[in-house]
This record gives sequence, C-alpha cells and structure tokens, in this order.
Amino acid sequence: MPPPVVEADEYERTITLVTYIWVALGVALLENPVFQMAYFGGYYGSFYFNLHLGGLAILLLPLFAPKAQPNSQLVRFHAKQALVIAIAFLVVQFLLGFVYMIPGYGGIFLGGILMGAAQIFLAYLAVTAGLRAFFNRELFRVPVIGGMVGQ
Repeated sequence: MPPPVVEADEYERTITLVTYIWVALGVALLENPVFQMAYFGGYYGSFYFNLHLGGLAILLLPLFAPKAQPNSQLVRFHAKQALVIAIAFLVVQFLLGFVYMIPGYGGIFLGGILMGAAQIFLAYLAVTAGLRAFFNRELFRVPVIGGMVGQ
C-alpha cells in the first residue's frame, strides 16, 4: 500500500526537510569529538561519570517544528517520526556504551563498528524520509521505526 499523500505548501515541506536534516546531522556527527564539548562529570567513589548534553540538541527541532505549522498534518507526522528516530539513536548510543566495557580492545572495535552502523542506518532513515516528505508530500513511514508513529 503506498503512503498517503497530503496537501502541503513549500513552507511546510521545508520545515519537514530541515527537521530531518537536523536529526540526520545530529546522528551522524554526535560521536565526533568536536561536538562533545559540554560535559559535566566527576568522580563518585571509584567511578567516573559524565553527562553529554549534545544528544539533547537533536531533540530540539523535532519538538518545536509542529509549533511553526500546528495545523499541518505533514509537519506533525514527520516531526513525530524525526523525534522517534532521534530518541532511537540516543537509546542505541546508551546501550552500545555498555559494549565499550568489554575488556581489551574488543569492546572498542566492536562498539565502534556497531555505533557506526547505527549512525549510518538512522541517518539514512532520516534523509530518506525527509526527501520523500519534501518532494512527494508523503506520510512515509520509515522501516523499523515508522510503526511507532501515529497519524
């Protein structure tokens, strides 16, 4: 069954594309050390902890995009889907952080490979959905994640 097509002007389509590009760039570049400047951390007992606030920036545009066009079905649907993609990336990043705890270099290599694959996959989903929303005005549900988004 083909995805539904809705009426949307250029402004609505541009909002959806910019939202997806924001999420795709955040997913692709978040692991880059240049973007990991905001750290809060310290020692608690014998454990070192830190909090990286850069991941929360990915969530900003999908949260506020529907405010620009509150009556647009295209913007609402795709903002929700971009938000789910961003949250999925943050969850995957958190879970793959445990892989780095494997002793030796195995955890670093395995974690790096899995994180890179997750980044490529989720950035691809965001770009694909953004382009289909912009050019075709479709309410396209991305594979794996799109089923979590309601109309």
